[in-house]
Order: sequence, then structure tokens, then C-alpha cells
Amino acid sequence: MMKTIRLGCPGLVLALLLGAVGMRAQTSTGAVTGDVSDASGAVLPGATVVVENTDTNVKTTGTSNAAGVYTVRFLPIGHYQVLVSAPGFATKSTPPFSLEINQTIELHTKLTAGSESTVEVTDTAPILDTTDGTIGTTFSENEVQSVPLEGRNFQAVALFTPGVVSTDPTGLTGGNATGRSTNANGLISVNGNRGQANYYTLDGVDINEPQNNQIGYN
Repeated sequence: MMKTIRLGCPGLVLALLLGAVGMRAQTSTGAVTGDVSDASGAVLPGATVVVENTDTNVKTTGTSNAAGVYTVRFLPIGHYQVLVSAPGFATKSTPPFSLEINQTIELHTKLTAGSESTVEVTDTAPILDTTDGTIGTTFSENEVQSVPLEGRNFQAVALFTPGVVSTDPTGLTGGNATGRSTNANGLISVNGNRGQANYYTLDGVDINEPQNNQIGYN
């Protein structure tokens, strides 16, 4: 099975996504989904949902459907706050939360009649996703700067993800750490698969070189 490794560095944050291709689309972003109802539990269609990135102040808007359900996809990893509003109801907002790579946060929001904004701690889905075998890992700027990488090869950060090993203990060091590797020893193996089965993207762009299917960077 092919393994996908996605690298993204907003604010020097390195995100790795390792998983089998096929069952479900894999992205280097996250999503927020949930449902909106009134105090009696009746669904509220047409509610406005604003997902705000508290790091960049970028807002993404969604609307609940006829079943009161909404989904806001393709959100860059970071910290978010969700505001839910509907005519005749008080606006509800969540405390800020972290959104990790390929993670879907599930919220359940009940609106009460009124016009004042309130803060509500909503229920969220557990971090462990039992429906998807994808492995996603996010490293903060401080972690990327602090991890002991010989030669500072950013690809070696993947070795801190469960199931990932180097096919050669020296393959990610020396010249391979500073330039494009031309040997098969600069590969990593994900869950026992061949290193040539990896697929690398940077911010969604293919960066594979054809010789050994490694990262084509200088």
C-alpha cells in the first residue's frame, strides 16, 4: 500500500500525515463539524457558523442544513474558536481549541432565545478516531527546533511518528541531510512498507523525484 507523507510548515510548524491511500481522502488540514439545536432539542436549519483561526484571525463561514448539521473543511492546523448564531437566539461561542492535522472536531451546540453572546463549553469527539487508520502527527515550532536531528534533516522528524523507521541508520545524515539524496538509503519505511512506496507533498504539491521516489529537494 502506498503511504502518503504530507509536509506543511505554516509558522515553522511541521505536519506529517501517514496513512494508506484509498478508503478516505487524506489532507494536511482539519475540519469542524457539528449540529445546532434549540433548548428543546429541535434542530435549527440555517444557523450561521463562523470558524475563526485565533492565530491569524481568518474566519471561515458555514451554514447548518435542514437537519441542523454543518461541516467546515480544509482548515489549516492551528487554534480555533467557533461562533454559532441564528435569528432570535443568543450567539454561542466555544473556548479556543487546537485543530491538528487530519483531525475533525465534532461540536454539539444548543442555542437559547435571546440576543446576548455567551460562552459554552461544547462536547467534542474523542481524539482517538476508530473509523480511520491514518496516522497524523504535528510538531510545533519549538519541537522542530529542539529535536536532536543529525544534520538537521527535516525528513528525519518523521521517525518520531509511530510505525516509521529508517531503512539505513545513516541514510538521513551527512550529504543526504543537506541535499537531494540520490541513493535508496535515504528513505523511511512506514509500517513495514517499502520506502519507494512513500508519496511526498509540500503544501499539497507533489515533490517526489523519480529515481528512488524520495523528496526532490535541494
